Amino acid sequence: MLFFEIINYIKLVCISILIVCVSTSNQVNPGLGYTNHNTEFSITKTPVSEWNNSIPKTHFLDALTQSLPEGQVLFGSYDKHLYCIDITSGEEIWKFKTEGWINSTPALFNGKVVFGSSDSYLYCIDINNGEEIWRFKTGDWVYSSSFIFEGKIFFGSKDEFLYCIDLTTGLELWKYKTGDWVYSSPIVSGGKVFFTSKDKNLYCLNIITGKELWKFKTLDWAYSSLSVSDGKVFMGSKDNYLYCVDVNSGRQIWKFRTGGWIYSSPCISNGNVFFGSKDEYLYCLDMNTGRQIWKFKTLGWIWSSPTVADGRVFFGSKDKYLYCLDTKTGRQIWKLRTEGWVRSSPEVANGKVFYGSADRKLYCVDIQKGEKIWELITGAEVSSKALIANDKVFFGSWNNHLYCVDNNSGRFLWSFKTEGAVSSNPSISNKKLLFGSKDNYMYCVDIVNGQELWKFKSGGELHSSPITVGNRVIFGSKDNYLYCLDIRTGRELWEFECSDWVYFSPVVFEGKVFFSSKDNQFYCINLNNGDEIWKFTPDDGVTSSPSISNNKVFFGSKDGNLYCLDNKTGELIWKFKTNYLISSQPTISGDLILFGSADRFLYCVNIKTGHEVWKFKTGGIVSSGSVVFEGKVFFGSWDDYLYCLDINSGDTIWKFKTGGSIASRPVVSDGKVFFGSNDGFLYSVDLITGRESWKFKTNAWVWSSPSIFKLQ
Repeated sequence: MLFFEIINYIKLVCISILIVCVSTSNQVNPGLGYTNHNTEFSITKTPVSEWNNSIPKTHFLDALTQSLPEGQVLFGSYDKHLYCIDITSGEEIWKFKTEGWINSTPALFNGKVVFGSSDSYLYCIDINNGEEIWRFKTGDWVYSSSFIFEGKIFFGSKDEFLYCIDLTTGLELWKYKTGDWVYSSPIVSGGKVFFTSKDKNLYCLNIITGKELWKFKTLDWAYSSLSVSDGKVFMGSKDNYLYCVDVNSGRQIWKFRTGGWIYSSPCISNGNVFFGSKDEYLYCLDMNTGRQIWKFKTLGWIWSSPTVADGRVFFGSKDKYLYCLDTKTGRQIWKLRTEGWVRSSPEVANGKVFYGSADRKLYCVDIQKGEKIWELITGAEVSSKALIANDKVFFGSWNNHLYCVDNNSGRFLWSFKTEGAVSSNPSISNKKLLFGSKDNYMYCVDIVNGQELWKFKSGGELHSSPITVGNRVIFGSKDNYLYCLDIRTGRELWEFECSDWVYFSPVVFEGKVFFSSKDNQFYCINLNNGDEIWKFTPDDGVTSSPSISNNKVFFGSKDGNLYCLDNKTGELIWKFKTNYLISSQPTISGDLILFGSADRFLYCVNIKTGHEVWKFKTGGIVSSGSVVFEGKVFFGSWDDYLYCLDINSGDTIWKFKTGGSIASRPVVSDGKVFFGSNDGFLYSVDLITGRESWKFKTNAWVWSSPSIFKLQ
């Protein structure tokens, strides 16, 4: 009953604001979830008096820091509306009416806002004008916040189901029945979706099929959101325990007892887990053993989820303070008093901490001194939360930019903005840089200054990386076409129509173009005119870009097979079976072919016979392509590591830990390994030791792989 008493209290006094003051990206956290701790802020300091009568005096709940058009605030209300207002003037830009309270945190992706209502619908609306795109009906209230991943939305409902629906159409893909209300927000990691239900279970489902992989029973409802790291899932419960569970088996690794309920979501940083409890303590534990490192006493219940940045942990308490502690010792560095319960989770950006309080204010505080920079008065509680050329590295990011940084220092040189995420790998030809974007355009820019030379509009998003051959550039589009353009002018030379999306990058060999489509076909066409030569139908869809060697073409499939075909006739020579789909492009080195699978292994197979030489198990999906250099193979995994193995034995030489999954194919140059991570960084690592040389920060996932080119 206490939970519902809290909800009734919040209904009377709560506001939560989704605030993004300058950001160029439309993204979800790579974490494949929602809050992006790398979001950059540039907030206009607004006199408090201008806000007092601007924000509607209604009741609001959860939202979080996301990417909105500049200077806008987005929040849901118990008056049944989702509001978008101007942050400077407080004037309404638009509002969208539902038939129930809006308690779920809105999720944003590619100009769409997704949120639930107590009217039992999940809504998708246009961020620019607030117009409905689609709505999806469940059987009861939707309090769970949504998790968006690879074009799918995952969320729970009071009707006891977890749903997976298509982001574009709003159509149901699958649903899973639990024994009670699904209130908490799901999280996706390693091909699995994790969530809790009021039936006291932690569930793990297959992300594709929705089938249960395992479930873990606690003694009471797990209210806090989950955290997943290094093969472990962490959650707090009303039974006073913080649990650590193995992501693969659902087996308990350890549990830690506090003196009260745990509503605070755990935060993982540098091998430690930080969380608060109703017993008024903030705890720091070893994430592997559950051993307490330190605890810090406040004078109130800790609902706020902690945030770690620059060796400090920030969190709020019911005692009205925001605290800043040293992460190693738990020693207090500073604290700042508000006039209300600090239930919101802090956000750190640009040397500032942003957080809300029950005193109806949003605060901006200096991270070093703990001094208030500004505050905004609202109507109720604020509870929310690579390519290298001439010592230059070029890479795309999901924040809609292509970047150019210094190869040696990681210093920013220039960036080029598109209207969509840049996930395709850039290509260089004749001092021109070519890359595709999710805004449907293929861009050609000057490699020296980043100035646009031309752009070509297709009818769909471009994920396929461009391939250059002479004066031609070839690439695929979501509009079902493979295009060939003149690299000098951007003029179309020919196009080849498939029956579905051309997602993966083509390969050109001996006057032929090899590529696949989501229509379940692998094609070979003529480079000069785009005419079909042959096509091959695997047992299931093609899921990787091809590689070619010795008159053989190799590609991975959704059926878990690596196929080897005769590149002249399209006839099958052999196929090698793994346990799951293969999305990494194969790498050929002598008589060996290397490729990763979603079953977490990197495989090494004999190119002539298709027999396994060795395999290496990681802690996550291996979708990154590999690179071979001087007897070593380098590749990334969704377990956040870049690996360096001996190519002959498959033994580990070194591994390097990042803060996010690695889908970017690494590149070796000048004794360094360059690669991107979903933690938003491009890394440069020493080839021999695996030690970091530098890293460059973006505001979104770096899926794009760097490439190397030396200007003469």
